Amino acid sequence: MDAVEDALAVIRVRSWLRDGTARAVRTRAGLSQAAVERAVGASAGQVARWESGRNAPGYASAVRLARLYGELEKITAEKEGAPADG
Repeated sequence: MDAVEDALAVIRVRSWLRDGTARAVRTRAGLSQAAVERAVGASAGQVARWESGRNAPGYASAVRLARLYGELEKITAEKEGAPADG
């Protein structure tokens, strides 16, 4: 991703965290919060705080989350037989 794509990804994932989309994507993919923390290098309990709105991910974490959730959306859409957006 280039800088503009990264910035858009940060905006998108922070929006997903606020509206519950991130949690839905994670659970549809069958991942725990701890698995997401390991995948993006976050500390224990951090994803729970992000999903509850108590904290927002920093720029680098938000970019990693956006990439992860984007891939999870593609995988779950393929499993469900529907094309993924984006």
